[in-house]
Order: sequence, then structure tokens, then C-alpha cells
Amino acid sequence: MKHGMCILVVGMSMWVGMLGAVGDEELFLRGNKQYLEGNFEQATESYRMIKRKGQAVWYNLGNCAYRCGDYPNARICWLRAEQASPERWHASVAHNIAALDAAVGRSSTPSTWFDALTAVTCYVPLLVMQVLFLLFWCGLLGMVLTGGWNIRRGSFVTLCALSLVFGILIAVRYTTMWRIRAVTRENTAIFAGPDRHYHAVGTIDRAQEMVVHKDRGDWYKVKAGILVGWVPARDVVVV
Repeated sequence: MKHGMCILVVGMSMWVGMLGAVGDEELFLRGNKQYLEGNFEQATESYRMIKRKGQAVWYNLGNCAYRCGDYPNARICWLRAEQASPERWHASVAHNIAALDAAVGRSSTPSTWFDALTAVTCYVPLLVMQVLFLLFWCGLLGMVLTGGWNIRRGSFVTLCALSLVFGILIAVRYTTMWRIRAVTRENTAIFAGPDRHYHAVGTIDRAQEMVVHKDRGDWYKVKAGILVGWVPARDVVVV
């Protein structure tokens, strides 16, 4: 975690001028200094006072919350940093979240095949996947038009498989880009319907991420791992 934070502070210093007003720049630099001195609560206050919070601010706020043991806010801030950052920062966020899961004793192993594919796409830029998919597809089209597929069937099958894999990865990436996520503040029961009179189908741990499917009044229908159900809106924070 410390290594990830140092990379961000040094690497993001060139972006300080994009934070907004001069006051925001001063607060950002002050927060960085306080963090490096181990004054995590003071650093948190400095970062929170910044009016226009970009990827660096949210990332550093997440690091501060993690150091203070506030794991729900750490996850919330890192997810907000991920939303505001270029794809090259997503791997750093994924690394920090894996460390958070380990700290709370939760396995970071994906619970479904979709979660596993989502984890893979964090480390591959969308543009790279799109270019490779286009190249494989063009190769397939060329083999079909020239009749080469009947001669080099092994190559044809390989191109088909690669096109399918990258097509699926691109579809997963676009799906995850538009989903609404939330994080639990404390251990929260998940119910079969939008009311506590329904039976509980399980429990979502503190600081766990979930996907919000829809809302009804003061309730959200969510998916957390293999659990699907309803949770009170006051028990979660939508990112």
C-alpha cells in the first residue's frame, strides 16, 4: 500500500495544476506532506477540503482511510478514483482493493465467471483489446475471402477463438463501465424483497462492493457475489 501511494504522489504531481484553484493545489500538496509524515487524519482533512476532487485526490483519500482502518471509505474513494482516472490507473486501484479484502479477511477470488473476466479486463486497456479484436477479425475475413481457411484450418480456428475471446472481454468492459456500484458501511443483511418483512437470503460483509440493479423507495436491489436481493439504502453508499 505504501508503495502504491508513493507512486501516485510522485506521478500525479504533474497534474496538480489541473486540480482547480490555487487553494486546491496548496491543499493537495499539504495533504501529500501530511500523509508522508504519517498524519493520516490531517491529510484526510486537507484532501476533503479540495473542491474539485480528481483521480489523485480520491486515490489519496482512499489510502488515508485505509491507513486509519476505515475500510468502507477506503473502497469508496478508490472506486471513485477509478471512475475518474485513465485506464492505466485501474490496475493500481485493483491492487489496493485486493489488499483491503485481505485486511478484512475476505477472499479476493472472483465468485463468478463474469467477476473473473472483469478482473482480467482491469489490466488490459480497452483500446488494446479493440485493436486486437479488429486485427483478428480482419485476418478471419481475409482467410474467408481468399479461401485460405480451407488450407490453414489450424490458423483459422485460432483466429476464431481469439476473436471470440476479445469480443467477450470488450463486451464485459463496456458492461462494467456503465454499471452502478455501491459499498456497505457495516455488515448488512440482504433480503428477498424491498422490506424487512421478507426473509434474509444472506449477509453482505462490511466494506464489500456490490452492483446496484434498481431502486425502490429506500431500498436497492443489488448483486454481491452470488447473492442477489434488496438492502436498505441507508446501509450502503452508491459510488
